[in-house]
Amino acid sequence: MSAATQSENRTASQPHARVPWQPGVQHGVSTVQTLGFNILVCFLFMIFSRIFDMHLSGLHIPGISERLMAAVVIVTGSFWRPFRTSIGKRLLWFTIWIVVGLPFSVWKGESFTVLTTQWWADLVVFTAVSGLIADFQQYRRSAWVLAVAILALCVFCLHYGTLDTGRLFMANGSRFSNPNDMAQAMLIGIPFWLALYKRAPSAMGKIAAAGVLLLMLYIIAKTGSRGALVSFAVLYLVMLYHASPIGKAGLLLGGSLAICASIAFLPSALKDRYKTLFSEDKPEVVENIQDNADDNITEDRMLESAETSAESRRHLLRQSLILTATHPVFGVGIGEFQVAENALAISQGKRKGSWLGTHNSYMQVASETGVPGVFFFVSILYLSLKRAHSLYRSTRDHPELREISTQAEALFLSLICLGTTDLFIHAPYTMLLPVLAGLTISLEYTANPLMAAFQRRKAEAGMPAATVRQVFPAPISSSLRSPA
Repeated sequence: MSAATQSENRTASQPHARVPWQPGVQHGVSTVQTLGFNILVCFLFMIFSRIFDMHLSGLHIPGISERLMAAVVIVTGSFWRPFRTSIGKRLLWFTIWIVVGLPFSVWKGESFTVLTTQWWADLVVFTAVSGLIADFQQYRRSAWVLAVAILALCVFCLHYGTLDTGRLFMANGSRFSNPNDMAQAMLIGIPFWLALYKRAPSAMGKIAAAGVLLLMLYIIAKTGSRGALVSFAVLYLVMLYHASPIGKAGLLLGGSLAICASIAFLPSALKDRYKTLFSEDKPEVVENIQDNADDNITEDRMLESAETSAESRRHLLRQSLILTATHPVFGVGIGEFQVAENALAISQGKRKGSWLGTHNSYMQVASETGVPGVFFFVSILYLSLKRAHSLYRSTRDHPELREISTQAEALFLSLICLGTTDLFIHAPYTMLLPVLAGLTISLEYTANPLMAAFQRRKAEAGMPAATVRQVFPAPISSSLRSPA
């Protein structure tokens, strides 16, 4: 028997051999692309941890990193990859529609500034995330960096945060200084830490990941964000649906303990604020002894703020619907809802507008870019969810592909959190959706060769060696190449 035949027989006798997550040779990965990837993961850490919002902000390191990434994407030609996908095409069409709508903006100069500074940066980041991740090992590293960045943000929230108003704020002007934005960042990070918990090789690793998850839940509770409460409930239900019978029992037990802990340890002001999610009636605040007078004042202010916020959201929703109906094609211009709402309020006989955001990302996009714009925006999120969930479903029943399944589920759950929290905050032009959409493209791009290799191994296990050579003439190393 020849050595080649012996090798084929050994391969066929190992149908469940584990897919090589860390191939010895990264095919087609140039030194420049590797450099670009390293810049990318550093940038992801910076924008999710917001470390340079607290220190050395004058050095403009994130901006420099962004320009370096753009240069690498152009040099390597990686910018073509994302825009050959359905997600990339929808994002490109959304960008084109924003540009087309500029002449119809209520403040053309300001809309042009938002496009060339904020959205242009988002486009660069999307292209870098979806174009510079060359293999599955690099994707895993990117997801790990994102999770660590959220942990760093947790530490910054605890160190720099203040509870003077009863809710957790960061007073340094950070991107996540607002409680609602802070809670959104934590929710997006939870699925990635759940993936680290599942993949932890030791009990200590699982304990550490569980500790981080508890810390994130603590910070979310302290923000007093009712939108975050709804989003976490949606996340919990989806996790419950995905879980095995044993996992469902664990989730139900953990959820029960979390509710009990919240009732026992959350300040009454925060609990009363969360109650306003389900009732418009102001909970009764009983006056206590003089020592508790300050606490009662804080509770009254928080309840008044919650009720005012609920009424403000309803008013802004009505205004955004009116602006969408009166500007259905091109909208009022990117970033110009507040200006348009002020003019609308004056036309309604009021002295001035509220000069507040929509508190709903979808309605902000609808009123600022019209119905076609919100269609493109929602389709980016929908296609990302669809691709991540499809990858999860196609790999979850194969132990050999469990690593891909875990990463796909984490990304899907993170997108669920983003899509739900966007119903309660107005932040459509931040980097969150471009990053997660880019990660979806990269995960599919880097997982497909490994899944093809897995299918080839299964086919080899059930075919005679001669048939394998006819059906799969290329060597395994070639089949691991990423598709064009």
